[in-house]
Amino acid sequence: MNILDMLLGNQGQSTTQQIGQQLGLSDVQVNSALTALAPAVAAGFKNHMSTEQGLNGLVAALDSGQHQQYVDDPSTLLRPDATNDGNGILSHIFRSKDVSREVANRASAQTGLDAGVLRGLLPVVAALMMGRMATNNSGGSASAKGSSLLGMLTPMLGARHDGSILEDVAGLVGRFARG
Repeated sequence: MNILDMLLGNQGQSTTQQIGQQLGLSDVQVNSALTALAPAVAAGFKNHMSTEQGLNGLVAALDSGQHQQYVDDPSTLLRPDATNDGNGILSHIFRSKDVSREVANRASAQTGLDAGVLRGLLPVVAALMMGRMATNNSGGSASAKGSSLLGMLTPMLGARHDGSILEDVAGLVGRFARG
């Protein structure tokens, strides 16, 4: 299973078409953008979950939020409240707009797509990934839920150890987390 299948699930084509129409991108461009951005967002989530406070915050957000709507009805991803939600998620996992900008810039270099378009797509990816995690958020302790969430994120992280932006972004996230 590739990154897009894990992220988009059964509604993949519908989701990419809706995002593409909203942003003026082809399905191929949306797929390329999502493939470039998803590992960096997954790395941000993984880094955020590496502390007890971060893990507990994520589990609480999954338990109390309406994130599954982004998976159940992909048209919700294009609403302003989804963008706000996605930006809030990014502020937690990346801790700096500089990291988001760098992710978009590196994805732009990788895909040839405009960095501004990719910056606009980052909150959508974050909201969609949160929605996907919400669908996998089974019962149990925060630790058990964390293990389940890491199990979901790991294939997204491991799929691109080919000089992609993933390792660099993980380093950036770590620097801002310590600072």
